[in-house]
Amino acid sequence: MSIRCVLFWLDGILSKYEDDSSLLDGLSIGVLDKFVEEGCVGQLLSLQQHDTTSLNFSQLLGFESDSDHKVTYNTFKEKYSNLSLRLITSSQSLLQDCNTKGFDSILVNNVNCKDLLNEINKPMKEKVEMVIIHLEPVSKGLEDRRALLTTLDQTVQSLKQQQEQQQQFETYINIVISFDSPNVTVPLTEQQQSSQQSIPSTFIPPKQSTQFYNGKPVEPRQTSPMFAIYSHAPWTRKDESKSFRLDQFIRGCNGKILTIQYLKELAFKLGKIPKYGA
Repeated sequence: MSIRCVLFWLDGILSKYEDDSSLLDGLSIGVLDKFVEEGCVGQLLSLQQHDTTSLNFSQLLGFESDSDHKVTYNTFKEKYSNLSLRLITSSQSLLQDCNTKGFDSILVNNVNCKDLLNEINKPMKEKVEMVIIHLEPVSKGLEDRRALLTTLDQTVQSLKQQQEQQQQFETYINIVISFDSPNVTVPLTEQQQSSQQSIPSTFIPPKQSTQFYNGKPVEPRQTSPMFAIYSHAPWTRKDESKSFRLDQFIRGCNGKILTIQYLKELAFKLGKIPKYGA
């Protein structure tokens, strides 16, 4: 398998920030729990005040929006030194949108571990270095969201086992999960609240990296961030997140970055572009 990076995007798996016991209790997702425990978590902030799958996908690829028709497979490859990408999606609308822009895209109707692995491992004419797997719950119902998490757990486990059996170079596995609406407020941890309260009122803190894009000031949306989970030895900085739960995600040490900057971190690890950020 020539694929060096697999990105799972669970689109709309979260409905609101609250006690997530109804979503996760009794769910057998030990692989995801370990993935979080061994890795670190960050938050991705959108430059858009509203959400569509197409807009979020464009930002994940590193483009501000697709309204100016700049997002094509050719412009993507120009941006990331000829990085080859394949999209696997459960969304008919995203499939059509990406096909018109020249991306190699495939629709999966029956989302299960076996079919996803078959698509990931399918021989292609062009060498594929990165695969993005975009999955939506069949409905907003609790059981459909739980089923999707179980499928993710099984697929990540199978990918890791496959990698060990084939004794090949490491494939970077990444997980991004998002809310189904743009207006969910995510709280600070007690430590983060305490840190804010200890700052003297006379002190003006420096601008954060999320307040600039291409050297110009921006105002990213602070609600409904995507959670990005990394577990890439030796790159990953271990944090205090211990399991696959919302109250653990907000403890992540990777802080906040703009969604539009996210893929730069992955492309750097693949040797495609210079390192982004510190």
